[in-house]
Amino acid sequence: IVREKEPPKMMSCTTCKLEFRCTKTNTELKKHAEGKHAKGNYEDCFPGAEATRTAALGNNEKGGKSDKKGTELTKAQRKAKSANNMDDLLSDGLSAAPKKKFGKK
Repeated sequence: IVREKEPPKMMSCTTCKLEFRCTKTNTELKKHAEGKHAKGNYEDCFPGAEATRTAALGNNEKGGKSDKKGTELTKAQRKAKSANNMDDLLSDGLSAAPKKKFGKK
């Protein structure tokens, strides 16, 4: 069985007719609307973008990440936890038994 990917959903700006890929977060669309046009609202430049975004989020159930958002740590939390573990390892190594002194007493 050969799986074929669907072509990416493309949205064109109604003001300048540039095409952008519609993603789950629509960051490119938002940046374009804020940067190139003084509207600030990307829904004016890309009508229907929000509906396409929610449809893309609904299709996420096929594969990829599951809905375990409640149990997963954020990137910042994982980084802090890793740093704490490294500090624990470092302090355990420094607080080991004192080294024996060699030489005359």
